[in-house]
Amino acid sequence: MPYLVEWIIPERVILVRIEGQIQQEEIALINQTSHDFILLGQAPIHYIVDVARAANQPFNFSNLSQWSTIIPKDKVGWGIIISPGKMVMFTIMIIARAFNIHVKKADSVEEAMQILNKVDPTLLLESQLLDI
Repeated sequence: MPYLVEWIIPERVILVRIEGQIQQEEIALINQTSHDFILLGQAPIHYIVDVARAANQPFNFSNLSQWSTIIPKDKVGWGIIISPGKMVMFTIMIIARAFNIHVKKADSVEEAMQILNKVDPTLLLESQLLDI
């Protein structure tokens, strides 16, 4: 399975990691799993999407727009994207603005957690940053 969806901080921070080539059906599963996690979590729920090891593949605008329509926006905080290509990040920023979603870019999970620690001090990440 070239993807993983898990809590980094239970009910507050979700990690989505994509590796290699991913199929359309798997993207739908990632979207649904993310939706289920967010429904179970405590707002604001932040997410980190690590695409550093994802294979370059044609970008499908409908996948991202589908995700943005099924995610309950009242529960979502910040999204941190790790190592996106320039075109992917540009498209993400357009959709983020349209749906009023906060998004930043990072180079690693560690950097993403540091960003989240700055934008949401309620996560109390100081001790947890050492465990990543």
